[in-house]
Amino acid sequence: MDKRGIFFTLITIIILTIFIITVSITQFEHDDSIVTRVSTMESFLSSLDKDLERRTYIFGIRAILAMDSEILNKLQYINNFDSVVNELFFNASINGKLMVNISTGITYNDTLNEVNFFAKKFNVMVKMDHKNITISQDDPWHIVVNWTVNMTMEDIGKLARWERIHSYVVYVSIENFEDPVYIVGTNGSYTNIIKKTPYEGNYVTGSDISNFSKHVNNSYYANFSNAAPSFLDRIKGNIGANSPYGIESFVNLLELSQQGISTKDKTTVDHIYFSTSSPCARNLPGMPYWFKIDNQNSRETRYNTASLPPGPC
Repeated sequence: MDKRGIFFTLITIIILTIFIITVSITQFEHDDSIVTRVSTMESFLSSLDKDLERRTYIFGIRAILAMDSEILNKLQYINNFDSVVNELFFNASINGKLMVNISTGITYNDTLNEVNFFAKKFNVMVKMDHKNITISQDDPWHIVVNWTVNMTMEDIGKLARWERIHSYVVYVSIENFEDPVYIVGTNGSYTNIIKKTPYEGNYVTGSDISNFSKHVNNSYYANFSNAAPSFLDRIKGNIGANSPYGIESFVNLLELSQQGISTKDKTTVDHIYFSTSSPCARNLPGMPYWFKIDNQNSRETRYNTASLPPGPC
């Protein structure tokens, strides 16, 4: 009887050991599958972040193109800028007008649909609650597009879940966009493409004004902080603004006249030329006959022209 008891005891111990090992292996495999799944989801989230950042960038470009197009069509500035940004993002429209081939395909709903299309391939569910989208500036040469979204990502098998509020912030260069001030100022007959001047800090050397002449003739843009409107001010029609991110060019009156546009005898600084303001302005020796510059906010000092021989104002 003792031998039988010992035998059955050993059998019981062996069975329990096998059971424990089997459970441990099963648990290990389960834990390993969770780790693998989490890693896959993290990889998907990283790719998703890159895609949403890219979409935010594309939206910024298309939004500005859409607004420039609307300004040209209506010959009016965008006076409800923030509302228009949101309308473009959700409906690809401005004041109810669909901006075909400009904003379609990159709207909030388009983005949400495409994200979930690809998420299903990874057995993932993604929910995005729009929080806010803005376009602003914090330097003269870029707009800042900031899209804040409340995102939830969950595995279909409920193995893992992410919840977060994230902001996609991108910078878009304003170069190569059309300047709305020229569009409205000439009733759509002439436009000027924004190009940053290559002559900054080197406009005039002694009596050599060749660089300044090229700057003026090409209607290049220079940053003039707190003395000119920013790019977004120009879209909104705030051409009298003195922004820290202000930019300005000189209007080439010869090109305007060649387009049959009547010209004015006043300073050729764009945001002043196309306004009702008419400060004292003078010609400069060696510059085209049509050119005039005013000295508001020490503008002549800004362009190194103050030392040139004085002319009648």
